[in-house]
Amino acid sequence: MRVTYNALVQKDVNHILKRYDRISARLGDAFWDELNSKITATAQDPGRSHLVGGDFRRVNLSRFP
Repeated sequence: MRVTYNALVQKDVNHILKRYDRISARLGDAFWDELNSKITATAQDPGRSHLVGGDFRRVNLSRFP
C-alpha cells in the first residue's frame, strides 16, 4: 500500500508534535514513534485499519487521543 499525506494532516501532526514537545521532548518522541509505527503497520497490512471512505483509512493511536 502506498501512503500519502494530505497537507492538512501534516499541518495537524506538526501542531500536535509542538504541543507534546512543549510538555516533554520524550512525549513528543513517543507520539512520533507511535504514529510512524501505526503508519508502517497499516502500509504493510491495510486490514489493520478502518476504511472511512474511498481509499482513506483511519488508525487510532493507543496512547494518544
